[in-house]
Amino acid sequence: MFRKKIKTEPQPLNIDVPNETVISVGDKTYWVKGGKKYLVPSKRVLDSYGWRPPVVLTEEAANRIPTSNGKILFRGGTAIRSMVTYEVFLISDNKRRLVTSPDTLDALGLNNIVLVSEKEVNMHERGEDIV
Repeated sequence: MFRKKIKTEPQPLNIDVPNETVISVGDKTYWVKGGKKYLVPSKRVLDSYGWRPPVVLTEEAANRIPTSNGKILFRGGTAIRSMVTYEVFLISDNKRRLVTSPDTLDALGLNNIVLVSEKEVNMHERGEDIV
């Protein structure tokens, strides 16, 4: 007979992870780089990088990795739209640059725009407008 596969949540691992690994601890996600872990502020930021799904770690394993004060922001080249103002920004050099016209959107080929909270918009310093 056929066995029914039961989907289970991954069990947290108590391992040391290599650099450039995404990890999950409880409800938080981090990127490990240079021996430190950097908090990823939202799933939308994580998705902008196209990284593999996070490795689920135990608190003990995660606590062995020092936490950095640095920020993980949207990947350069990501187009974001504010849920509050509906303005569209292009992320460039970790800055948000306002796209000022639909013609500019078309010229840049920005057709995959991520809808984000105002908090996510404001994570990025304001750069020059794109006209």
